[in-house]
Amino acid sequence: MQRDNTGHLHHTLAIKQKQIQKENTRLKRVLIVTAEPDVNLALKFALEQVKGAQYYFRVDCFANPVLALKGFEDGHYDLFLVDVIMPQMNGFELAEEIKKIDENIKMGFLIAGEVPSRLRANQLGAEEHKDKFIQLPIENNHFIRLISTLIDS
Repeated sequence: MQRDNTGHLHHTLAIKQKQIQKENTRLKRVLIVTAEPDVNLALKFALEQVKGAQYYFRVDCFANPVLALKGFEDGHYDLFLVDVIMPQMNGFELAEEIKKIDENIKMGFLIAGEVPSRLRANQLGAEEHKDKFIQLPIENNHFIRLISTLIDS
């Protein structure tokens, strides 16, 4: 009985395809929008340097909310992180516009220091997002845990 190498090859390709699919489910695309390029870079670096975690990340950043909105595509990102306070458009306004394009995207709201009382008092749509605030500065491991929680929510 002769052995056919194509059967072995097909089996090897099927295994490789399953590995790639598994890796793709672990890859999460994140869009970060803050008016501070240094903050964007630090958060991008923290996420893209993750090794051996539940997810690994590819991150795009914008310092201009109008440009971020213009370039946003439905289904391209798993998570949208936005600074609450920015010039041109606040984070809640931008989030509302992003949700019109991709209603399934997960969101988190970045804020430096304490959450201002005007946000806690349900202004600017803060009440519906109260569990999604990420207070900066933040330690990298804690940031990554929060991001994973947001993605899983």
